[in-house]
Amino acid sequence: MMKFALKAVTLGIFAAGSTMAMAEDAPSFYGITATGSVAATTDYRFRGVTQSSNNPAIQGGFTFSHKSGAYVALWGQA
Repeated sequence: MMKFALKAVTLGIFAAGSTMAMAEDAPSFYGITATGSVAATTDYRFRGVTQSSNNPAIQGGFTFSHKSGAYVALWGQA
């Protein structure tokens, strides 16, 4: 039983490690970088109250940042 558990843990570690990908950062122009994200949710809630009438929601956001630390962020939900 102990050998099986050891094999299962070892396999789990290798499986989790294989999902990670290392990417090289793209060169930024004028010190500005842009990032974005998209999420599909089953029910959008804010402080425990549904904001999408218990329906699925799609959320997205963009962030533009400068190397000085200044940034502008946009976020939306539909």
